[in-house]
Amino acid sequence: MKDKVEQDNLRKAGIIANNIMPKIIDLIRDEEGTKENFERVLYSKMPGVETSLAEFMYDPVFTSNSVKFGLRYNGYCIEAGRKFLGDYTEEYEILNYILDLIKPQTDSKYIVEEVEAYCNSLGYKHDVFIYTLGLLEKENDFAEEFILEKGTSFVISIDDCFTNTFILEDKPIFVTKRDFKEDYLPERMRFRNKDMAYERKLKLNDHQKELINKLIDDMLKYHTLNKTEKVETGAQSKVKITKYENDANIPRSNKIHLDQDNQYVMIPIGSFSVPIHISLIKNVAVSSVPEGSKLRINFKDSKDIREYLGYGMFDSFLKSVSILTNNSESVQMGINQMKRLYNKPELNVKQTGKLIEKKRYVWSDLQIKVDQKSGLKKVIADLELHENGFKYQDIYFLFSDIRKVFYQFSDFEKLALVHFNLKEPISVNGKVTYNLQFHRKPHNFYHDTTKRENEHLEFLKEQEEEDRLFRLNKEISNFVEKLESETSLKPQLLENSFTGSHHKENVSIYITNDCLVSLDEHPFFVLYLNEVEIINFERISFSTKTFDCIFVMKDKTKPVKIVSSIDLSHHNHLKLVFDSMNLVFMETVVSINWKALLGSIMEDPIGFYENGGWAELMVDNEDEENEEDISDEESSMSTSSEDELEDTTVESDDSDMSNESSSALSDSDYNSSSADNFSSSVDNARHSKHFKM
Repeated sequence: MKDKVEQDNLRKAGIIANNIMPKIIDLIRDEEGTKENFERVLYSKMPGVETSLAEFMYDPVFTSNSVKFGLRYNGYCIEAGRKFLGDYTEEYEILNYILDLIKPQTDSKYIVEEVEAYCNSLGYKHDVFIYTLGLLEKENDFAEEFILEKGTSFVISIDDCFTNTFILEDKPIFVTKRDFKEDYLPERMRFRNKDMAYERKLKLNDHQKELINKLIDDMLKYHTLNKTEKVETGAQSKVKITKYENDANIPRSNKIHLDQDNQYVMIPIGSFSVPIHISLIKNVAVSSVPEGSKLRINFKDSKDIREYLGYGMFDSFLKSVSILTNNSESVQMGINQMKRLYNKPELNVKQTGKLIEKKRYVWSDLQIKVDQKSGLKKVIADLELHENGFKYQDIYFLFSDIRKVFYQFSDFEKLALVHFNLKEPISVNGKVTYNLQFHRKPHNFYHDTTKRENEHLEFLKEQEEEDRLFRLNKEISNFVEKLESETSLKPQLLENSFTGSHHKENVSIYITNDCLVSLDEHPFFVLYLNEVEIINFERISFSTKTFDCIFVMKDKTKPVKIVSSIDLSHHNHLKLVFDSMNLVFMETVVSINWKALLGSIMEDPIGFYENGGWAELMVDNEDEENEEDISDEESSMSTSSEDELEDTTVESDDSDMSNESSSALSDSDYNSSSADNFSSSVDNARHSKHFKM
């Protein structure tokens, strides 16, 4: 007999079995029934359960028309099996007969005897097994004679592969899904069920409502506890501009002078030295003229200056200035060096612990990539696994410094790699980096389009390259298995992806259990979804083929993350994925100026969340309003009759006009109240062009 916690583990195992059963059947139909594919399906993301706690009790047993597997979730076992592409009427009849026999306080041996007699009367020659299970794959056979109690978990297996797991209450309750023949028809033969699609949409919207309500409550608690602390956003939290208190502090010179401490360039104009902050300088050019050399300084609009000092309505902007000087090249080098120092991110590199050198495993002949160019592109060395960390030449990092590990298998288009994302940055060749990526040098893939080479020789080269990729992928598998067995690290495979742009060009963006990552090209992109407060799908309309995905962080001091140019075909899939991760999302037709909007929200965050927060922009608001209007119209039309329409000509017109006016008033009242509910900060943001077309 199982207690409530044990039954909960069995039910979660049943949820996983119900999710993976149709996928495993599809793999068998497509002749892709391998252990690797079955495990990939098992560890895919599922709502309500932690798939990392699940494992197969034994390798799934399958034929062309049947499959059976056992699952162990948090130590508790279930079994499930199905047959398909056949007539299994007898099996269903026997199963229903057994379920009618099994009740609390029934003798198990009596059930076995009755089942044997029933099968003999049907002439059924296959085996029928009934046994209990739990922490063990098989605990007690029903033939051993014991009394059934409530909470007993047991398996009914008919002809070995027609298998289900149950928990006994007043009657047996299915742990594995109660199946019907329609569940195992090929998907391609079905017509689209609009009712099911509509039900899924309603479930998704209801779940999103629950998530937004929980989010609002959590954020209200957070900001109420921290309301004394002033939260600043963006550049406001970090002042990089210093100004001279008075004219006497400005260095005087009749030549160009560089103030390295305050990061100003002093330009002599007439008898004055005019200070120009380095953030205002776009670039510097040197040209030769008959009088000597000319230095041209081009200016740009500085966000730092604008946010720190502000601009007036009648401010004038200088585009460039040209100066004749004898040391143009040295001044140019000094200005460029000052720009690099100003734009360099301020990251504090903490001192890491000491590496205990004891080689456990060595992965040889690897190259390294970091966040910035570090001069290590052509270096080939070994990655060594030690007692408490890794070592690559003179670079070392500890297990405690690693936040996530990702890996990717190689093919003719993708690079084989293992990527480490760190909690704190480390210094590599004087460059600060959060990411360390190790990969094998790629070979040059080519195809002979001229057909001048021997076809057999070309085939041999392709076969050789395939063998090399197989060996490389095997090395990665061994390395990952070593990490999982000897460390607490859990590497995540980069597999499911879509195409989008997080920087300048479209790249593959992979979805893992709790991250969005892009590691194929620089710059690396790693987004932890547990740090995201809400997701907005922008530019969703029938007139566009792509849309943007905006991730608003819980920490408002961090800028929003943007993945743009996503194909519209991925829209519904991403909504389902994010919903399964309990992430709130919304949709807008236009783009939003998030920096200004978040700044206005953080002026009064408590008021924003008290008035509904993001709920006013949730996906289904407009749809629900339209549905209510339509239902009201239909109900009013159904209550009217032909006689009433004939007798009330002028009166009906007057009433319709009054109804229209009242509905217009109610709509306007609703719109004004909803705008108020979206908080004054967001309302001001809309009117101040925070929403951009």
